[in-house]
Amino acid sequence: MLRGRVNLRGEPVVRISLISSTHRSESHSAVIDTGFNGTSSLLETVIQHLGWRWIGHESYEIATDRK
Repeated sequence: MLRGRVNLRGEPVVRISLISSTHRSESHSAVIDTGFNGTSSLLETVIQHLGWRWIGHESYEIATDRK
């Protein structure tokens, strides 16, 4: 079962575990976008912190009109 909360913007938020480039597991909050298109989006700061390779940039807007 997936558990989460709704933040002050009305967005559903869950905690997810991500594996860094040094194989360390880290927990991060994530907004669930119900218009799922098969990809995941992360903040550039999270990608850099995890030591992951940057593969591109895309603008988006989720259902709560947040960009």
